[in-house]
Amino acid sequence: VFGLTIIASLSSKHILKGIMGGIIGLLLGCVGMDPQYGFARFTFGQMSLVSGLPTVPTLIGLYSISQLLGMIVKKNATINMDDALAAKDNYKIKLRDLCCYPITYLWCGIVGVIIGIIPGAGGSIAAFMGYDQAKRLSRHPEKFGTGWREGVAGPESANNGVIGGALIPMMTLGIPGNAVTAILMGALMLHGLTPGNDLFTVKADITYPFIFGLAVSAFIMVVVGVLGARQFAKVNRIPQNFLASGILVLTVLGAFSCNNSYADVIIMLACGILGYVLKQQKIDLSAVVLGYILGPLAERGMVRTMIMEGGLGGAIASIVTRPICIVLIIMSAFFLVLPIYNARKEAKAKRAAN
Repeated sequence: VFGLTIIASLSSKHILKGIMGGIIGLLLGCVGMDPQYGFARFTFGQMSLVSGLPTVPTLIGLYSISQLLGMIVKKNATINMDDALAAKDNYKIKLRDLCCYPITYLWCGIVGVIIGIIPGAGGSIAAFMGYDQAKRLSRHPEKFGTGWREGVAGPESANNGVIGGALIPMMTLGIPGNAVTAILMGALMLHGLTPGNDLFTVKADITYPFIFGLAVSAFIMVVVGVLGARQFAKVNRIPQNFLASGILVLTVLGAFSCNNSYADVIIMLACGILGYVLKQQKIDLSAVVLGYILGPLAERGMVRTMIMEGGLGGAIASIVTRPICIVLIIMSAFFLVLPIYNARKEAKAKRAAN
């Protein structure tokens, strides 16, 4: 629930539309089996929807396909990269560029590690949380959403922090935090490396170089990004209708390969149309995705609490009386009210200036 309050921050300019997007995301997350009673919801008799909307095809549809539809509408448009490439050639990367926002890097990285430790959470949630925290820490929050460097640093720091955080429960308890760590755990066990204490004692000569390799890979990514930036940017010179058709083929293959199911492709295309319509109505897709990801997690947590406490009344009493829950509820209320207060404060300042 505390994570869902980020919707208000992400949509600070259009709070009502942000809430609408969050509700649409929650509705998408309701598709599938009810976690308490086990009956199908919103499946319309389609067996492919019983397990819910698949995460990867849904996200590809909402983000990629909706963007592709916009590119197809502007089929003759191209992006002029000459000025940007020339500026990149004239600019020499300095060491201070890597240390522009140390507090943002550190805090958002810690947020990412914490989210990575939580099983079921992942890079998407961490990126949203990182963006939200970076916006709160920034001295120029009004520049977020315009390509402001700090707005990129926050979610990327959190997203990178998830990698290390997800390895903690996987390597110590054998609990994979996401699909990637599940595959990694399977590969380790295939080689006789069972998660637990022995992994850090008996097999320490293999485990610690493996951990150190993560740090090395981060530096390699920096080198590849810096050296290949100019070449990567040239893809924008391709006419958008040609680029869209190529990307569409890759997205269809990606959606199909998740479960080798044509239903996933149809779901992806349907979500793409939905995303395009929402973008035309100026509804932030980040709010939709946040509701879609966090809604089922909140529901499952609530159901478990109801089972443990013997009913809805006991669950609510448990939530409002536990210290940690009280703190999170207060923080949720504060972060919901803060964007509304800031919006009214800015409107009042504009009226005073006029």
